[in-house]
Amino acid sequence: YHIKQAVYLFAGLSLMVFIALCPQRWFAGGWPIWLGIGLAMLVAVLVFGKVINGAKSWIMFGPFALQPSEFCKPLICIALAVYLRFHRHIDSAAAFVACILLTSVFFFPILMQPDFGTAMVFVPMVGSMFWVAGGNRIYMYSLAGLGAALFPSAYALGLLKPHQVKRIDVFLSSLSGDVMDKTGDGYQMLQSMTAIGSGGFTGKGFGEGTQSQLAFLPERHTDFIFSVYAEETGLLGVALFLLVYFVMLERMLAIARNTREPFGRLLVVGIAAMFFAQLCINVGMACGVMPITGLT
Repeated sequence: YHIKQAVYLFAGLSLMVFIALCPQRWFAGGWPIWLGIGLAMLVAVLVFGKVINGAKSWIMFGPFALQPSEFCKPLICIALAVYLRFHRHIDSAAAFVACILLTSVFFFPILMQPDFGTAMVFVPMVGSMFWVAGGNRIYMYSLAGLGAALFPSAYALGLLKPHQVKRIDVFLSSLSGDVMDKTGDGYQMLQSMTAIGSGGFTGKGFGEGTQSQLAFLPERHTDFIFSVYAEETGLLGVALFLLVYFVMLERMLAIARNTREPFGRLLVVGIAAMFFAQLCINVGMACGVMPITGLT
């Protein structure tokens, strides 16, 4: 993992520098192309993708796995920023519907994988960009209500896959303090909460977490990396982590406040909302206050 993560780090930093040097017009002017590329990747996943943990979200390239939905999140931010920038009557119902339709280009293919965790991130992204652009608050509340009702409605109507239903049942059982199916579907949530709780105030020390290092915790190097960190650094480490994260988010919003150009401001707000939503969902599921879902 050290070698693989080093490769990802180098590639990620290189891409970050490249994007930072690109003029904004490259992104704003080519938004239909970005939408087309994102949709093509999602279709390719549905046709050629590999099923991992119940979701067909990955395309394999030798030893590497690519998840196209991760690219689609910033791409939809670009498309919405362009639309909201040039739309004069943003508080109209037509503008709100147009934002929903643009988002649905990626939203529904991701739901078909099925990947509810990634799909739910789109709701705060769209909502925050629409609000900053001056959208009608009634439509905003409608979007929030729609997002809040989507998952429970799918659960009640039997639209979810069996493994998704099981995850929700495990979560609901954990609210009473007793995780169901401790050796089956509830094992992951139980081990995650045990790891976080055993970290105490100062943690067990780097590389000394028993739940993680002895492999009791599944997916400890990916979806549940927060649990590993919490066990080894404790409450102090988690507080520092959240502080650094929120400083980053505050700096992003400060950039948005100080940016006069509408496209740049809206793009930063959408990306900030994406990071914030993923933080809440990932940390929430690791702590047992949200159903488990595979989300970075």
